[in-house]
Amino acid sequence: MRTHVKDPLPDHGYTHWWMLFNNRQLLVHACLLKAITEAPEDAWPLDIREQVLGAFQQYLRNQNMFCFWDTGYDKLVPFMSNANYNPKNLAIENSVFKQLGRGNWSSNIANTLDGIEWMNKPWEAYILPDESQAKSEHFFLDDPIIPGNEPYCGSSTDLSMLANELFDLVITDPPFGDNLYYADLADFFYVWLRLPLRQWYAGLPEAAYFEPERTPHSMEAVDNSVEHPDDREDYEKKSFITLEELEEIEKKLGGRHD
Repeated sequence: MRTHVKDPLPDHGYTHWWMLFNNRQLLVHACLLKAITEAPEDAWPLDIREQVLGAFQQYLRNQNMFCFWDTGYDKLVPFMSNANYNPKNLAIENSVFKQLGRGNWSSNIANTLDGIEWMNKPWEAYILPDESQAKSEHFFLDDPIIPGNEPYCGSSTDLSMLANELFDLVITDPPFGDNLYYADLADFFYVWLRLPLRQWYAGLPEAAYFEPERTPHSMEAVDNSVEHPDDREDYEKKSFITLEELEEIEKKLGGRHD
């Protein structure tokens, strides 16, 4: 809604996806993606290449025209700190490979390695008493991720693949707080990531996930009234039963029945 009605991107000159990056960023991203995509399979197995692609995904957040400077923290703030495509009055840019600073390539690789380390030795933050100097410390769970688990891509409206299996943990990502258009936000990354993934999974069933040029929008829980406008006539939008009629029914039933 914000990018189409409240603050339309075309009014700020953003009419195509590639305009979310300047020419230098497009060149750097294309070179990195090419190197990741064409890495020799005998030297770099698929799971390793996918991990590096995850670092590239985070790098995209830190090298685009929607990053800005946080004066309070005195550092760059990556794109999607707020979940929208709100243009910035003054875009800033990180040095590409500089070791210092937030969001450079080295730091994104380091974060990926930290994730792998956590997978092997997971921990949760244990909150310390108020009088402690530190706010929390790591509480190690002694329950590492078991290799070989099978991920699935799809809607939670169809859980047929779960069958009667038992699970230790279920993680969901529903719309919460403000209604978020996840498909629109995911497209920012998907248009880049689908290129190597479609090549790597060629000939496998998973390749079908990466054939469309955009992420699935039609099954999203939150309806985008701009992308899918309600074109019904006024008489078609009227309720078949009024609020007054519902209240009368409730009285006759002897109370409220939800």
